[in-house]
Amino acid sequence: MAPRHPFFRGLLHHYQIELQHLNPNGIQHIAAFIAMCEGYLGIEPHFELWRYFFSISLIKERGRETPVPMGCVGIHLRGRRAAEYMPYQLSRSNKGWHSHWFYLKGDPAAPLPVFSGRLIEEVSPSWPWGPPVKEKRMRDLLEAIAFLKTHGLRGADVIGWYHARRVAPLMARVLSLYGMTPGAQLVGTTFAQGLLRDNKVSQHIKKATGKADAMFPISGHPVMRSDAGFIELSAGLVFWDSVAPLLEHATVRAVNRAADEQRKKKEKDDEEKKRRLKQRAKLQRGKRRQSSSKEEEDGCTMSPIPWDDLAARDEDPSSPQAGPFLRHATGRWGRTRPQSRRNQTAPPRPDL
Repeated sequence: MAPRHPFFRGLLHHYQIELQHLNPNGIQHIAAFIAMCEGYLGIEPHFELWRYFFSISLIKERGRETPVPMGCVGIHLRGRRAAEYMPYQLSRSNKGWHSHWFYLKGDPAAPLPVFSGRLIEEVSPSWPWGPPVKEKRMRDLLEAIAFLKTHGLRGADVIGWYHARRVAPLMARVLSLYGMTPGAQLVGTTFAQGLLRDNKVSQHIKKATGKADAMFPISGHPVMRSDAGFIELSAGLVFWDSVAPLLEHATVRAVNRAADEQRKKKEKDDEEKKRRLKQRAKLQRGKRRQSSSKEEEDGCTMSPIPWDDLAARDEDPSSPQAGPFLRHATGRWGRTRPQSRRNQTAPPRPDL
């Protein structure tokens, strides 16, 4: 019960297919791509690069309108982009493969999609998706593949070398192919000790490619990292990571999305609370300003004096009154200032 490679599990999850939906050539495409990324590019399998080169389609048997229950999904290179990939040929006939294949129970720690016996009748909308152009982050990868092709890289070499190392590319391993340096501990990486004999490797290549004259190794063709004589890539090339989406990644993304929405809602509520507090403070300042202005106006306004009171005070000489009808006013030294000559009453004249 060996766990499957995360990239392989991610592809099944991305395309929403199950293991029995793939045919032998489709599985071989995935295995060789993983081996090329690890053994020659020196990186983990690149999901965007896979989508750039490969697409999947629905396969139907001749004379049948409905697809077959097993091997109904075909993986193939995308048209003209095949010329940018390493030269690669697979067997054109896998007749009778159903009777030779069997499936093992999956690992609960790294599960594959659960077998449901589902029959795929329509192409999923996500199947044709892929990078429509050479994205900037993939240019260095494509340049590296072109460089390796000039040094003789072929698909048959990739298949031969991972068989020679006794590595199953679709299996989760302790070490990647580029980590299998001389002297490294290979427990949990290979399924057998020692290298496989060349004639046995040639048989595996013949079975995968359909070429009866396949040989291994081929003189002048590059070896895998980190064997002596492997092709070193330019130090100026930059490879960006791209991981196939796993089911657990989708769960983590859903949790992160919910947490992000909750955070945004809290920030929005806090902003609304601050806005309301500012508005309330502004209203209170306006009320205080309006109240103080009213008090100032009330303090500056004099209450009117009744005319009757003014007249009464004018007739009383004992109470000086400052006002419009001034008759008595207090002098500087507290004495009563005499009335003006104009306002004095002349004394009565004696009768002559």
